[in-house]
Amino acid sequence: KYLKRKKAKHCVTVTVKRPTASSVCGVLLLKNPARIHYMRNDTLGHLLAASNVSANSRILCLDACGGLITGAVAERLGGYGSVCTLQKDANPPPTDIVRFFNFDEKCMKAITIASFSDLIKAREEAAKVPASEDAAQEKAAGEGEKMEVDREGGGEEAG
Repeated sequence: KYLKRKKAKHCVTVTVKRPTASSVCGVLLLKNPARIHYMRNDTLGHLLAASNVSANSRILCLDACGGLITGAVAERLGGYGSVCTLQKDANPPPTDIVRFFNFDEKCMKAITIASFSDLIKAREEAAKVPASEDAAQEKAAGEGEKMEVDREGGGEEAG
């Protein structure tokens, strides 16, 4: 009895739990609330619900909370889908909070980090490719019409 009482009084019991968006947000709100812009658990939940994040979605995320929103979205996706986190400048964004979620390799591969300049370059490249393909198709269609006209013209001369 004596040992049980002393053990209960002096020994610390630690329970390890899987980190979730709610628990990570709660801990960060207690430790350093300015880092996550004073976002509470319920606000994060409303944000995810309003954005309709579900599995097999492709999400474009502008995260200014150190990676909390990116991690919450990746958790909601569960490795099925993709998250692209944007940043304003070329410097890597502070997304170190994503590490706190302890995601497996499948979830980490679903997260991509890009800058606005990279997105604009990709959009310009995508706009150039279809334009050149369309021009080639129009040129080929125009040549096909000329051939048909020549065939028709040739038939009229013979007849």
